[in-house]
Amino acid sequence: MQTPLSVVTSEDHRSHDPEFDIYAGSVVGRFEVPQRVDRIRDALADGPFLMTAPSHHGIEPVLRVHNPDLVDFLSTAWKEYTSVVSDPQIVIGELFNHEGLVEGMPVGRPPATNGYGRIGWFCFDTSSPLSEGSWPAALASADIALSGVDGLLAGERVVYSLCRPPGHHATRSAYGGFCLLNNAAIAAQALLDGGARRVTVLDVDAHHGNGTQQIFYQRSDVQFVSIHMDPEWNYPWFVGRADERGDGRGAGANLNLPLPPGTTGDHYLTDLTTAIDSLNAFDPDYVVVSLGVDPAAGDPTAGLALTTEDFNGVGRLIGTIDRPLLIVQEGGYQLHRIGADVRAVLDGVGAVARV
Repeated sequence: MQTPLSVVTSEDHRSHDPEFDIYAGSVVGRFEVPQRVDRIRDALADGPFLMTAPSHHGIEPVLRVHNPDLVDFLSTAWKEYTSVVSDPQIVIGELFNHEGLVEGMPVGRPPATNGYGRIGWFCFDTSSPLSEGSWPAALASADIALSGVDGLLAGERVVYSLCRPPGHHATRSAYGGFCLLNNAAIAAQALLDGGARRVTVLDVDAHHGNGTQQIFYQRSDVQFVSIHMDPEWNYPWFVGRADERGDGRGAGANLNLPLPPGTTGDHYLTDLTTAIDSLNAFDPDYVVVSLGVDPAAGDPTAGLALTTEDFNGVGRLIGTIDRPLLIVQEGGYQLHRIGADVRAVLDGVGAVARV
């Protein structure tokens, strides 16, 4: 009988629920909605999964990865913003810090307390509005990832952390791309702090994990491997190319495998095999998988073409990795299939890995 796979999940994500996004030139309904978690949990209800609640870890593991100024801003953003803007629908920036703004001049600084003016210093896009409960949800999402770390350090082979909001676009000092805190990076650092020599973050979301790459780009103890849409065609546009290989002590510890629009399962699984070969050569003690199912055909934020059956193949390949695995939820924005796609990945992992 298969041992149940631990699924760490919480209701606390629901407090992050902005009313709308500004996306591709339009005010649109949210893609990153609370129902994403509901659909995933529904799909796992009849399988070999053990739902567990996260434990609280405090702010210190977050500060091991993120700039204290970012953490301070996120924790006070709603209060600061609403002290200046009366009755806002969302917290969103007006002006974003850009090197062209201060080219040839001092870098400048954000206003000391004005939340309306400060947001553009810490946020890098318009697709990441905040609501009153965004900070508690972000902190709970980090706790879900950290509770998954606890499971691995206690000897579990595979743990699935059902994180929301997602995290892989959040950099050390800024947030964006629906992501507030970088759950995968926080988990990788916690594994190192728990005694690991090396950790690999394998990112299979449709979008490049620019935040995870930035956080570890100059480090040799964390390898970052990402399969994603070519930034010539999709977010985050400015990073994620194949020639980004790491820098300084991290030279060679970064591998990007960009994909063209319309990539199907066969091509994707071939590149995933390449990614796993690189991972095995790095020889990590643990692997954190940033799992996005937005490579699915029809996803409104991407342009790849994987089927649910392909996601089972993704899971089976990931299951061949002979290290403890923490699977952290990232993207996937089709409510009618997100549950089936995540279930397909986890079933594939469970069919191969020694859970």
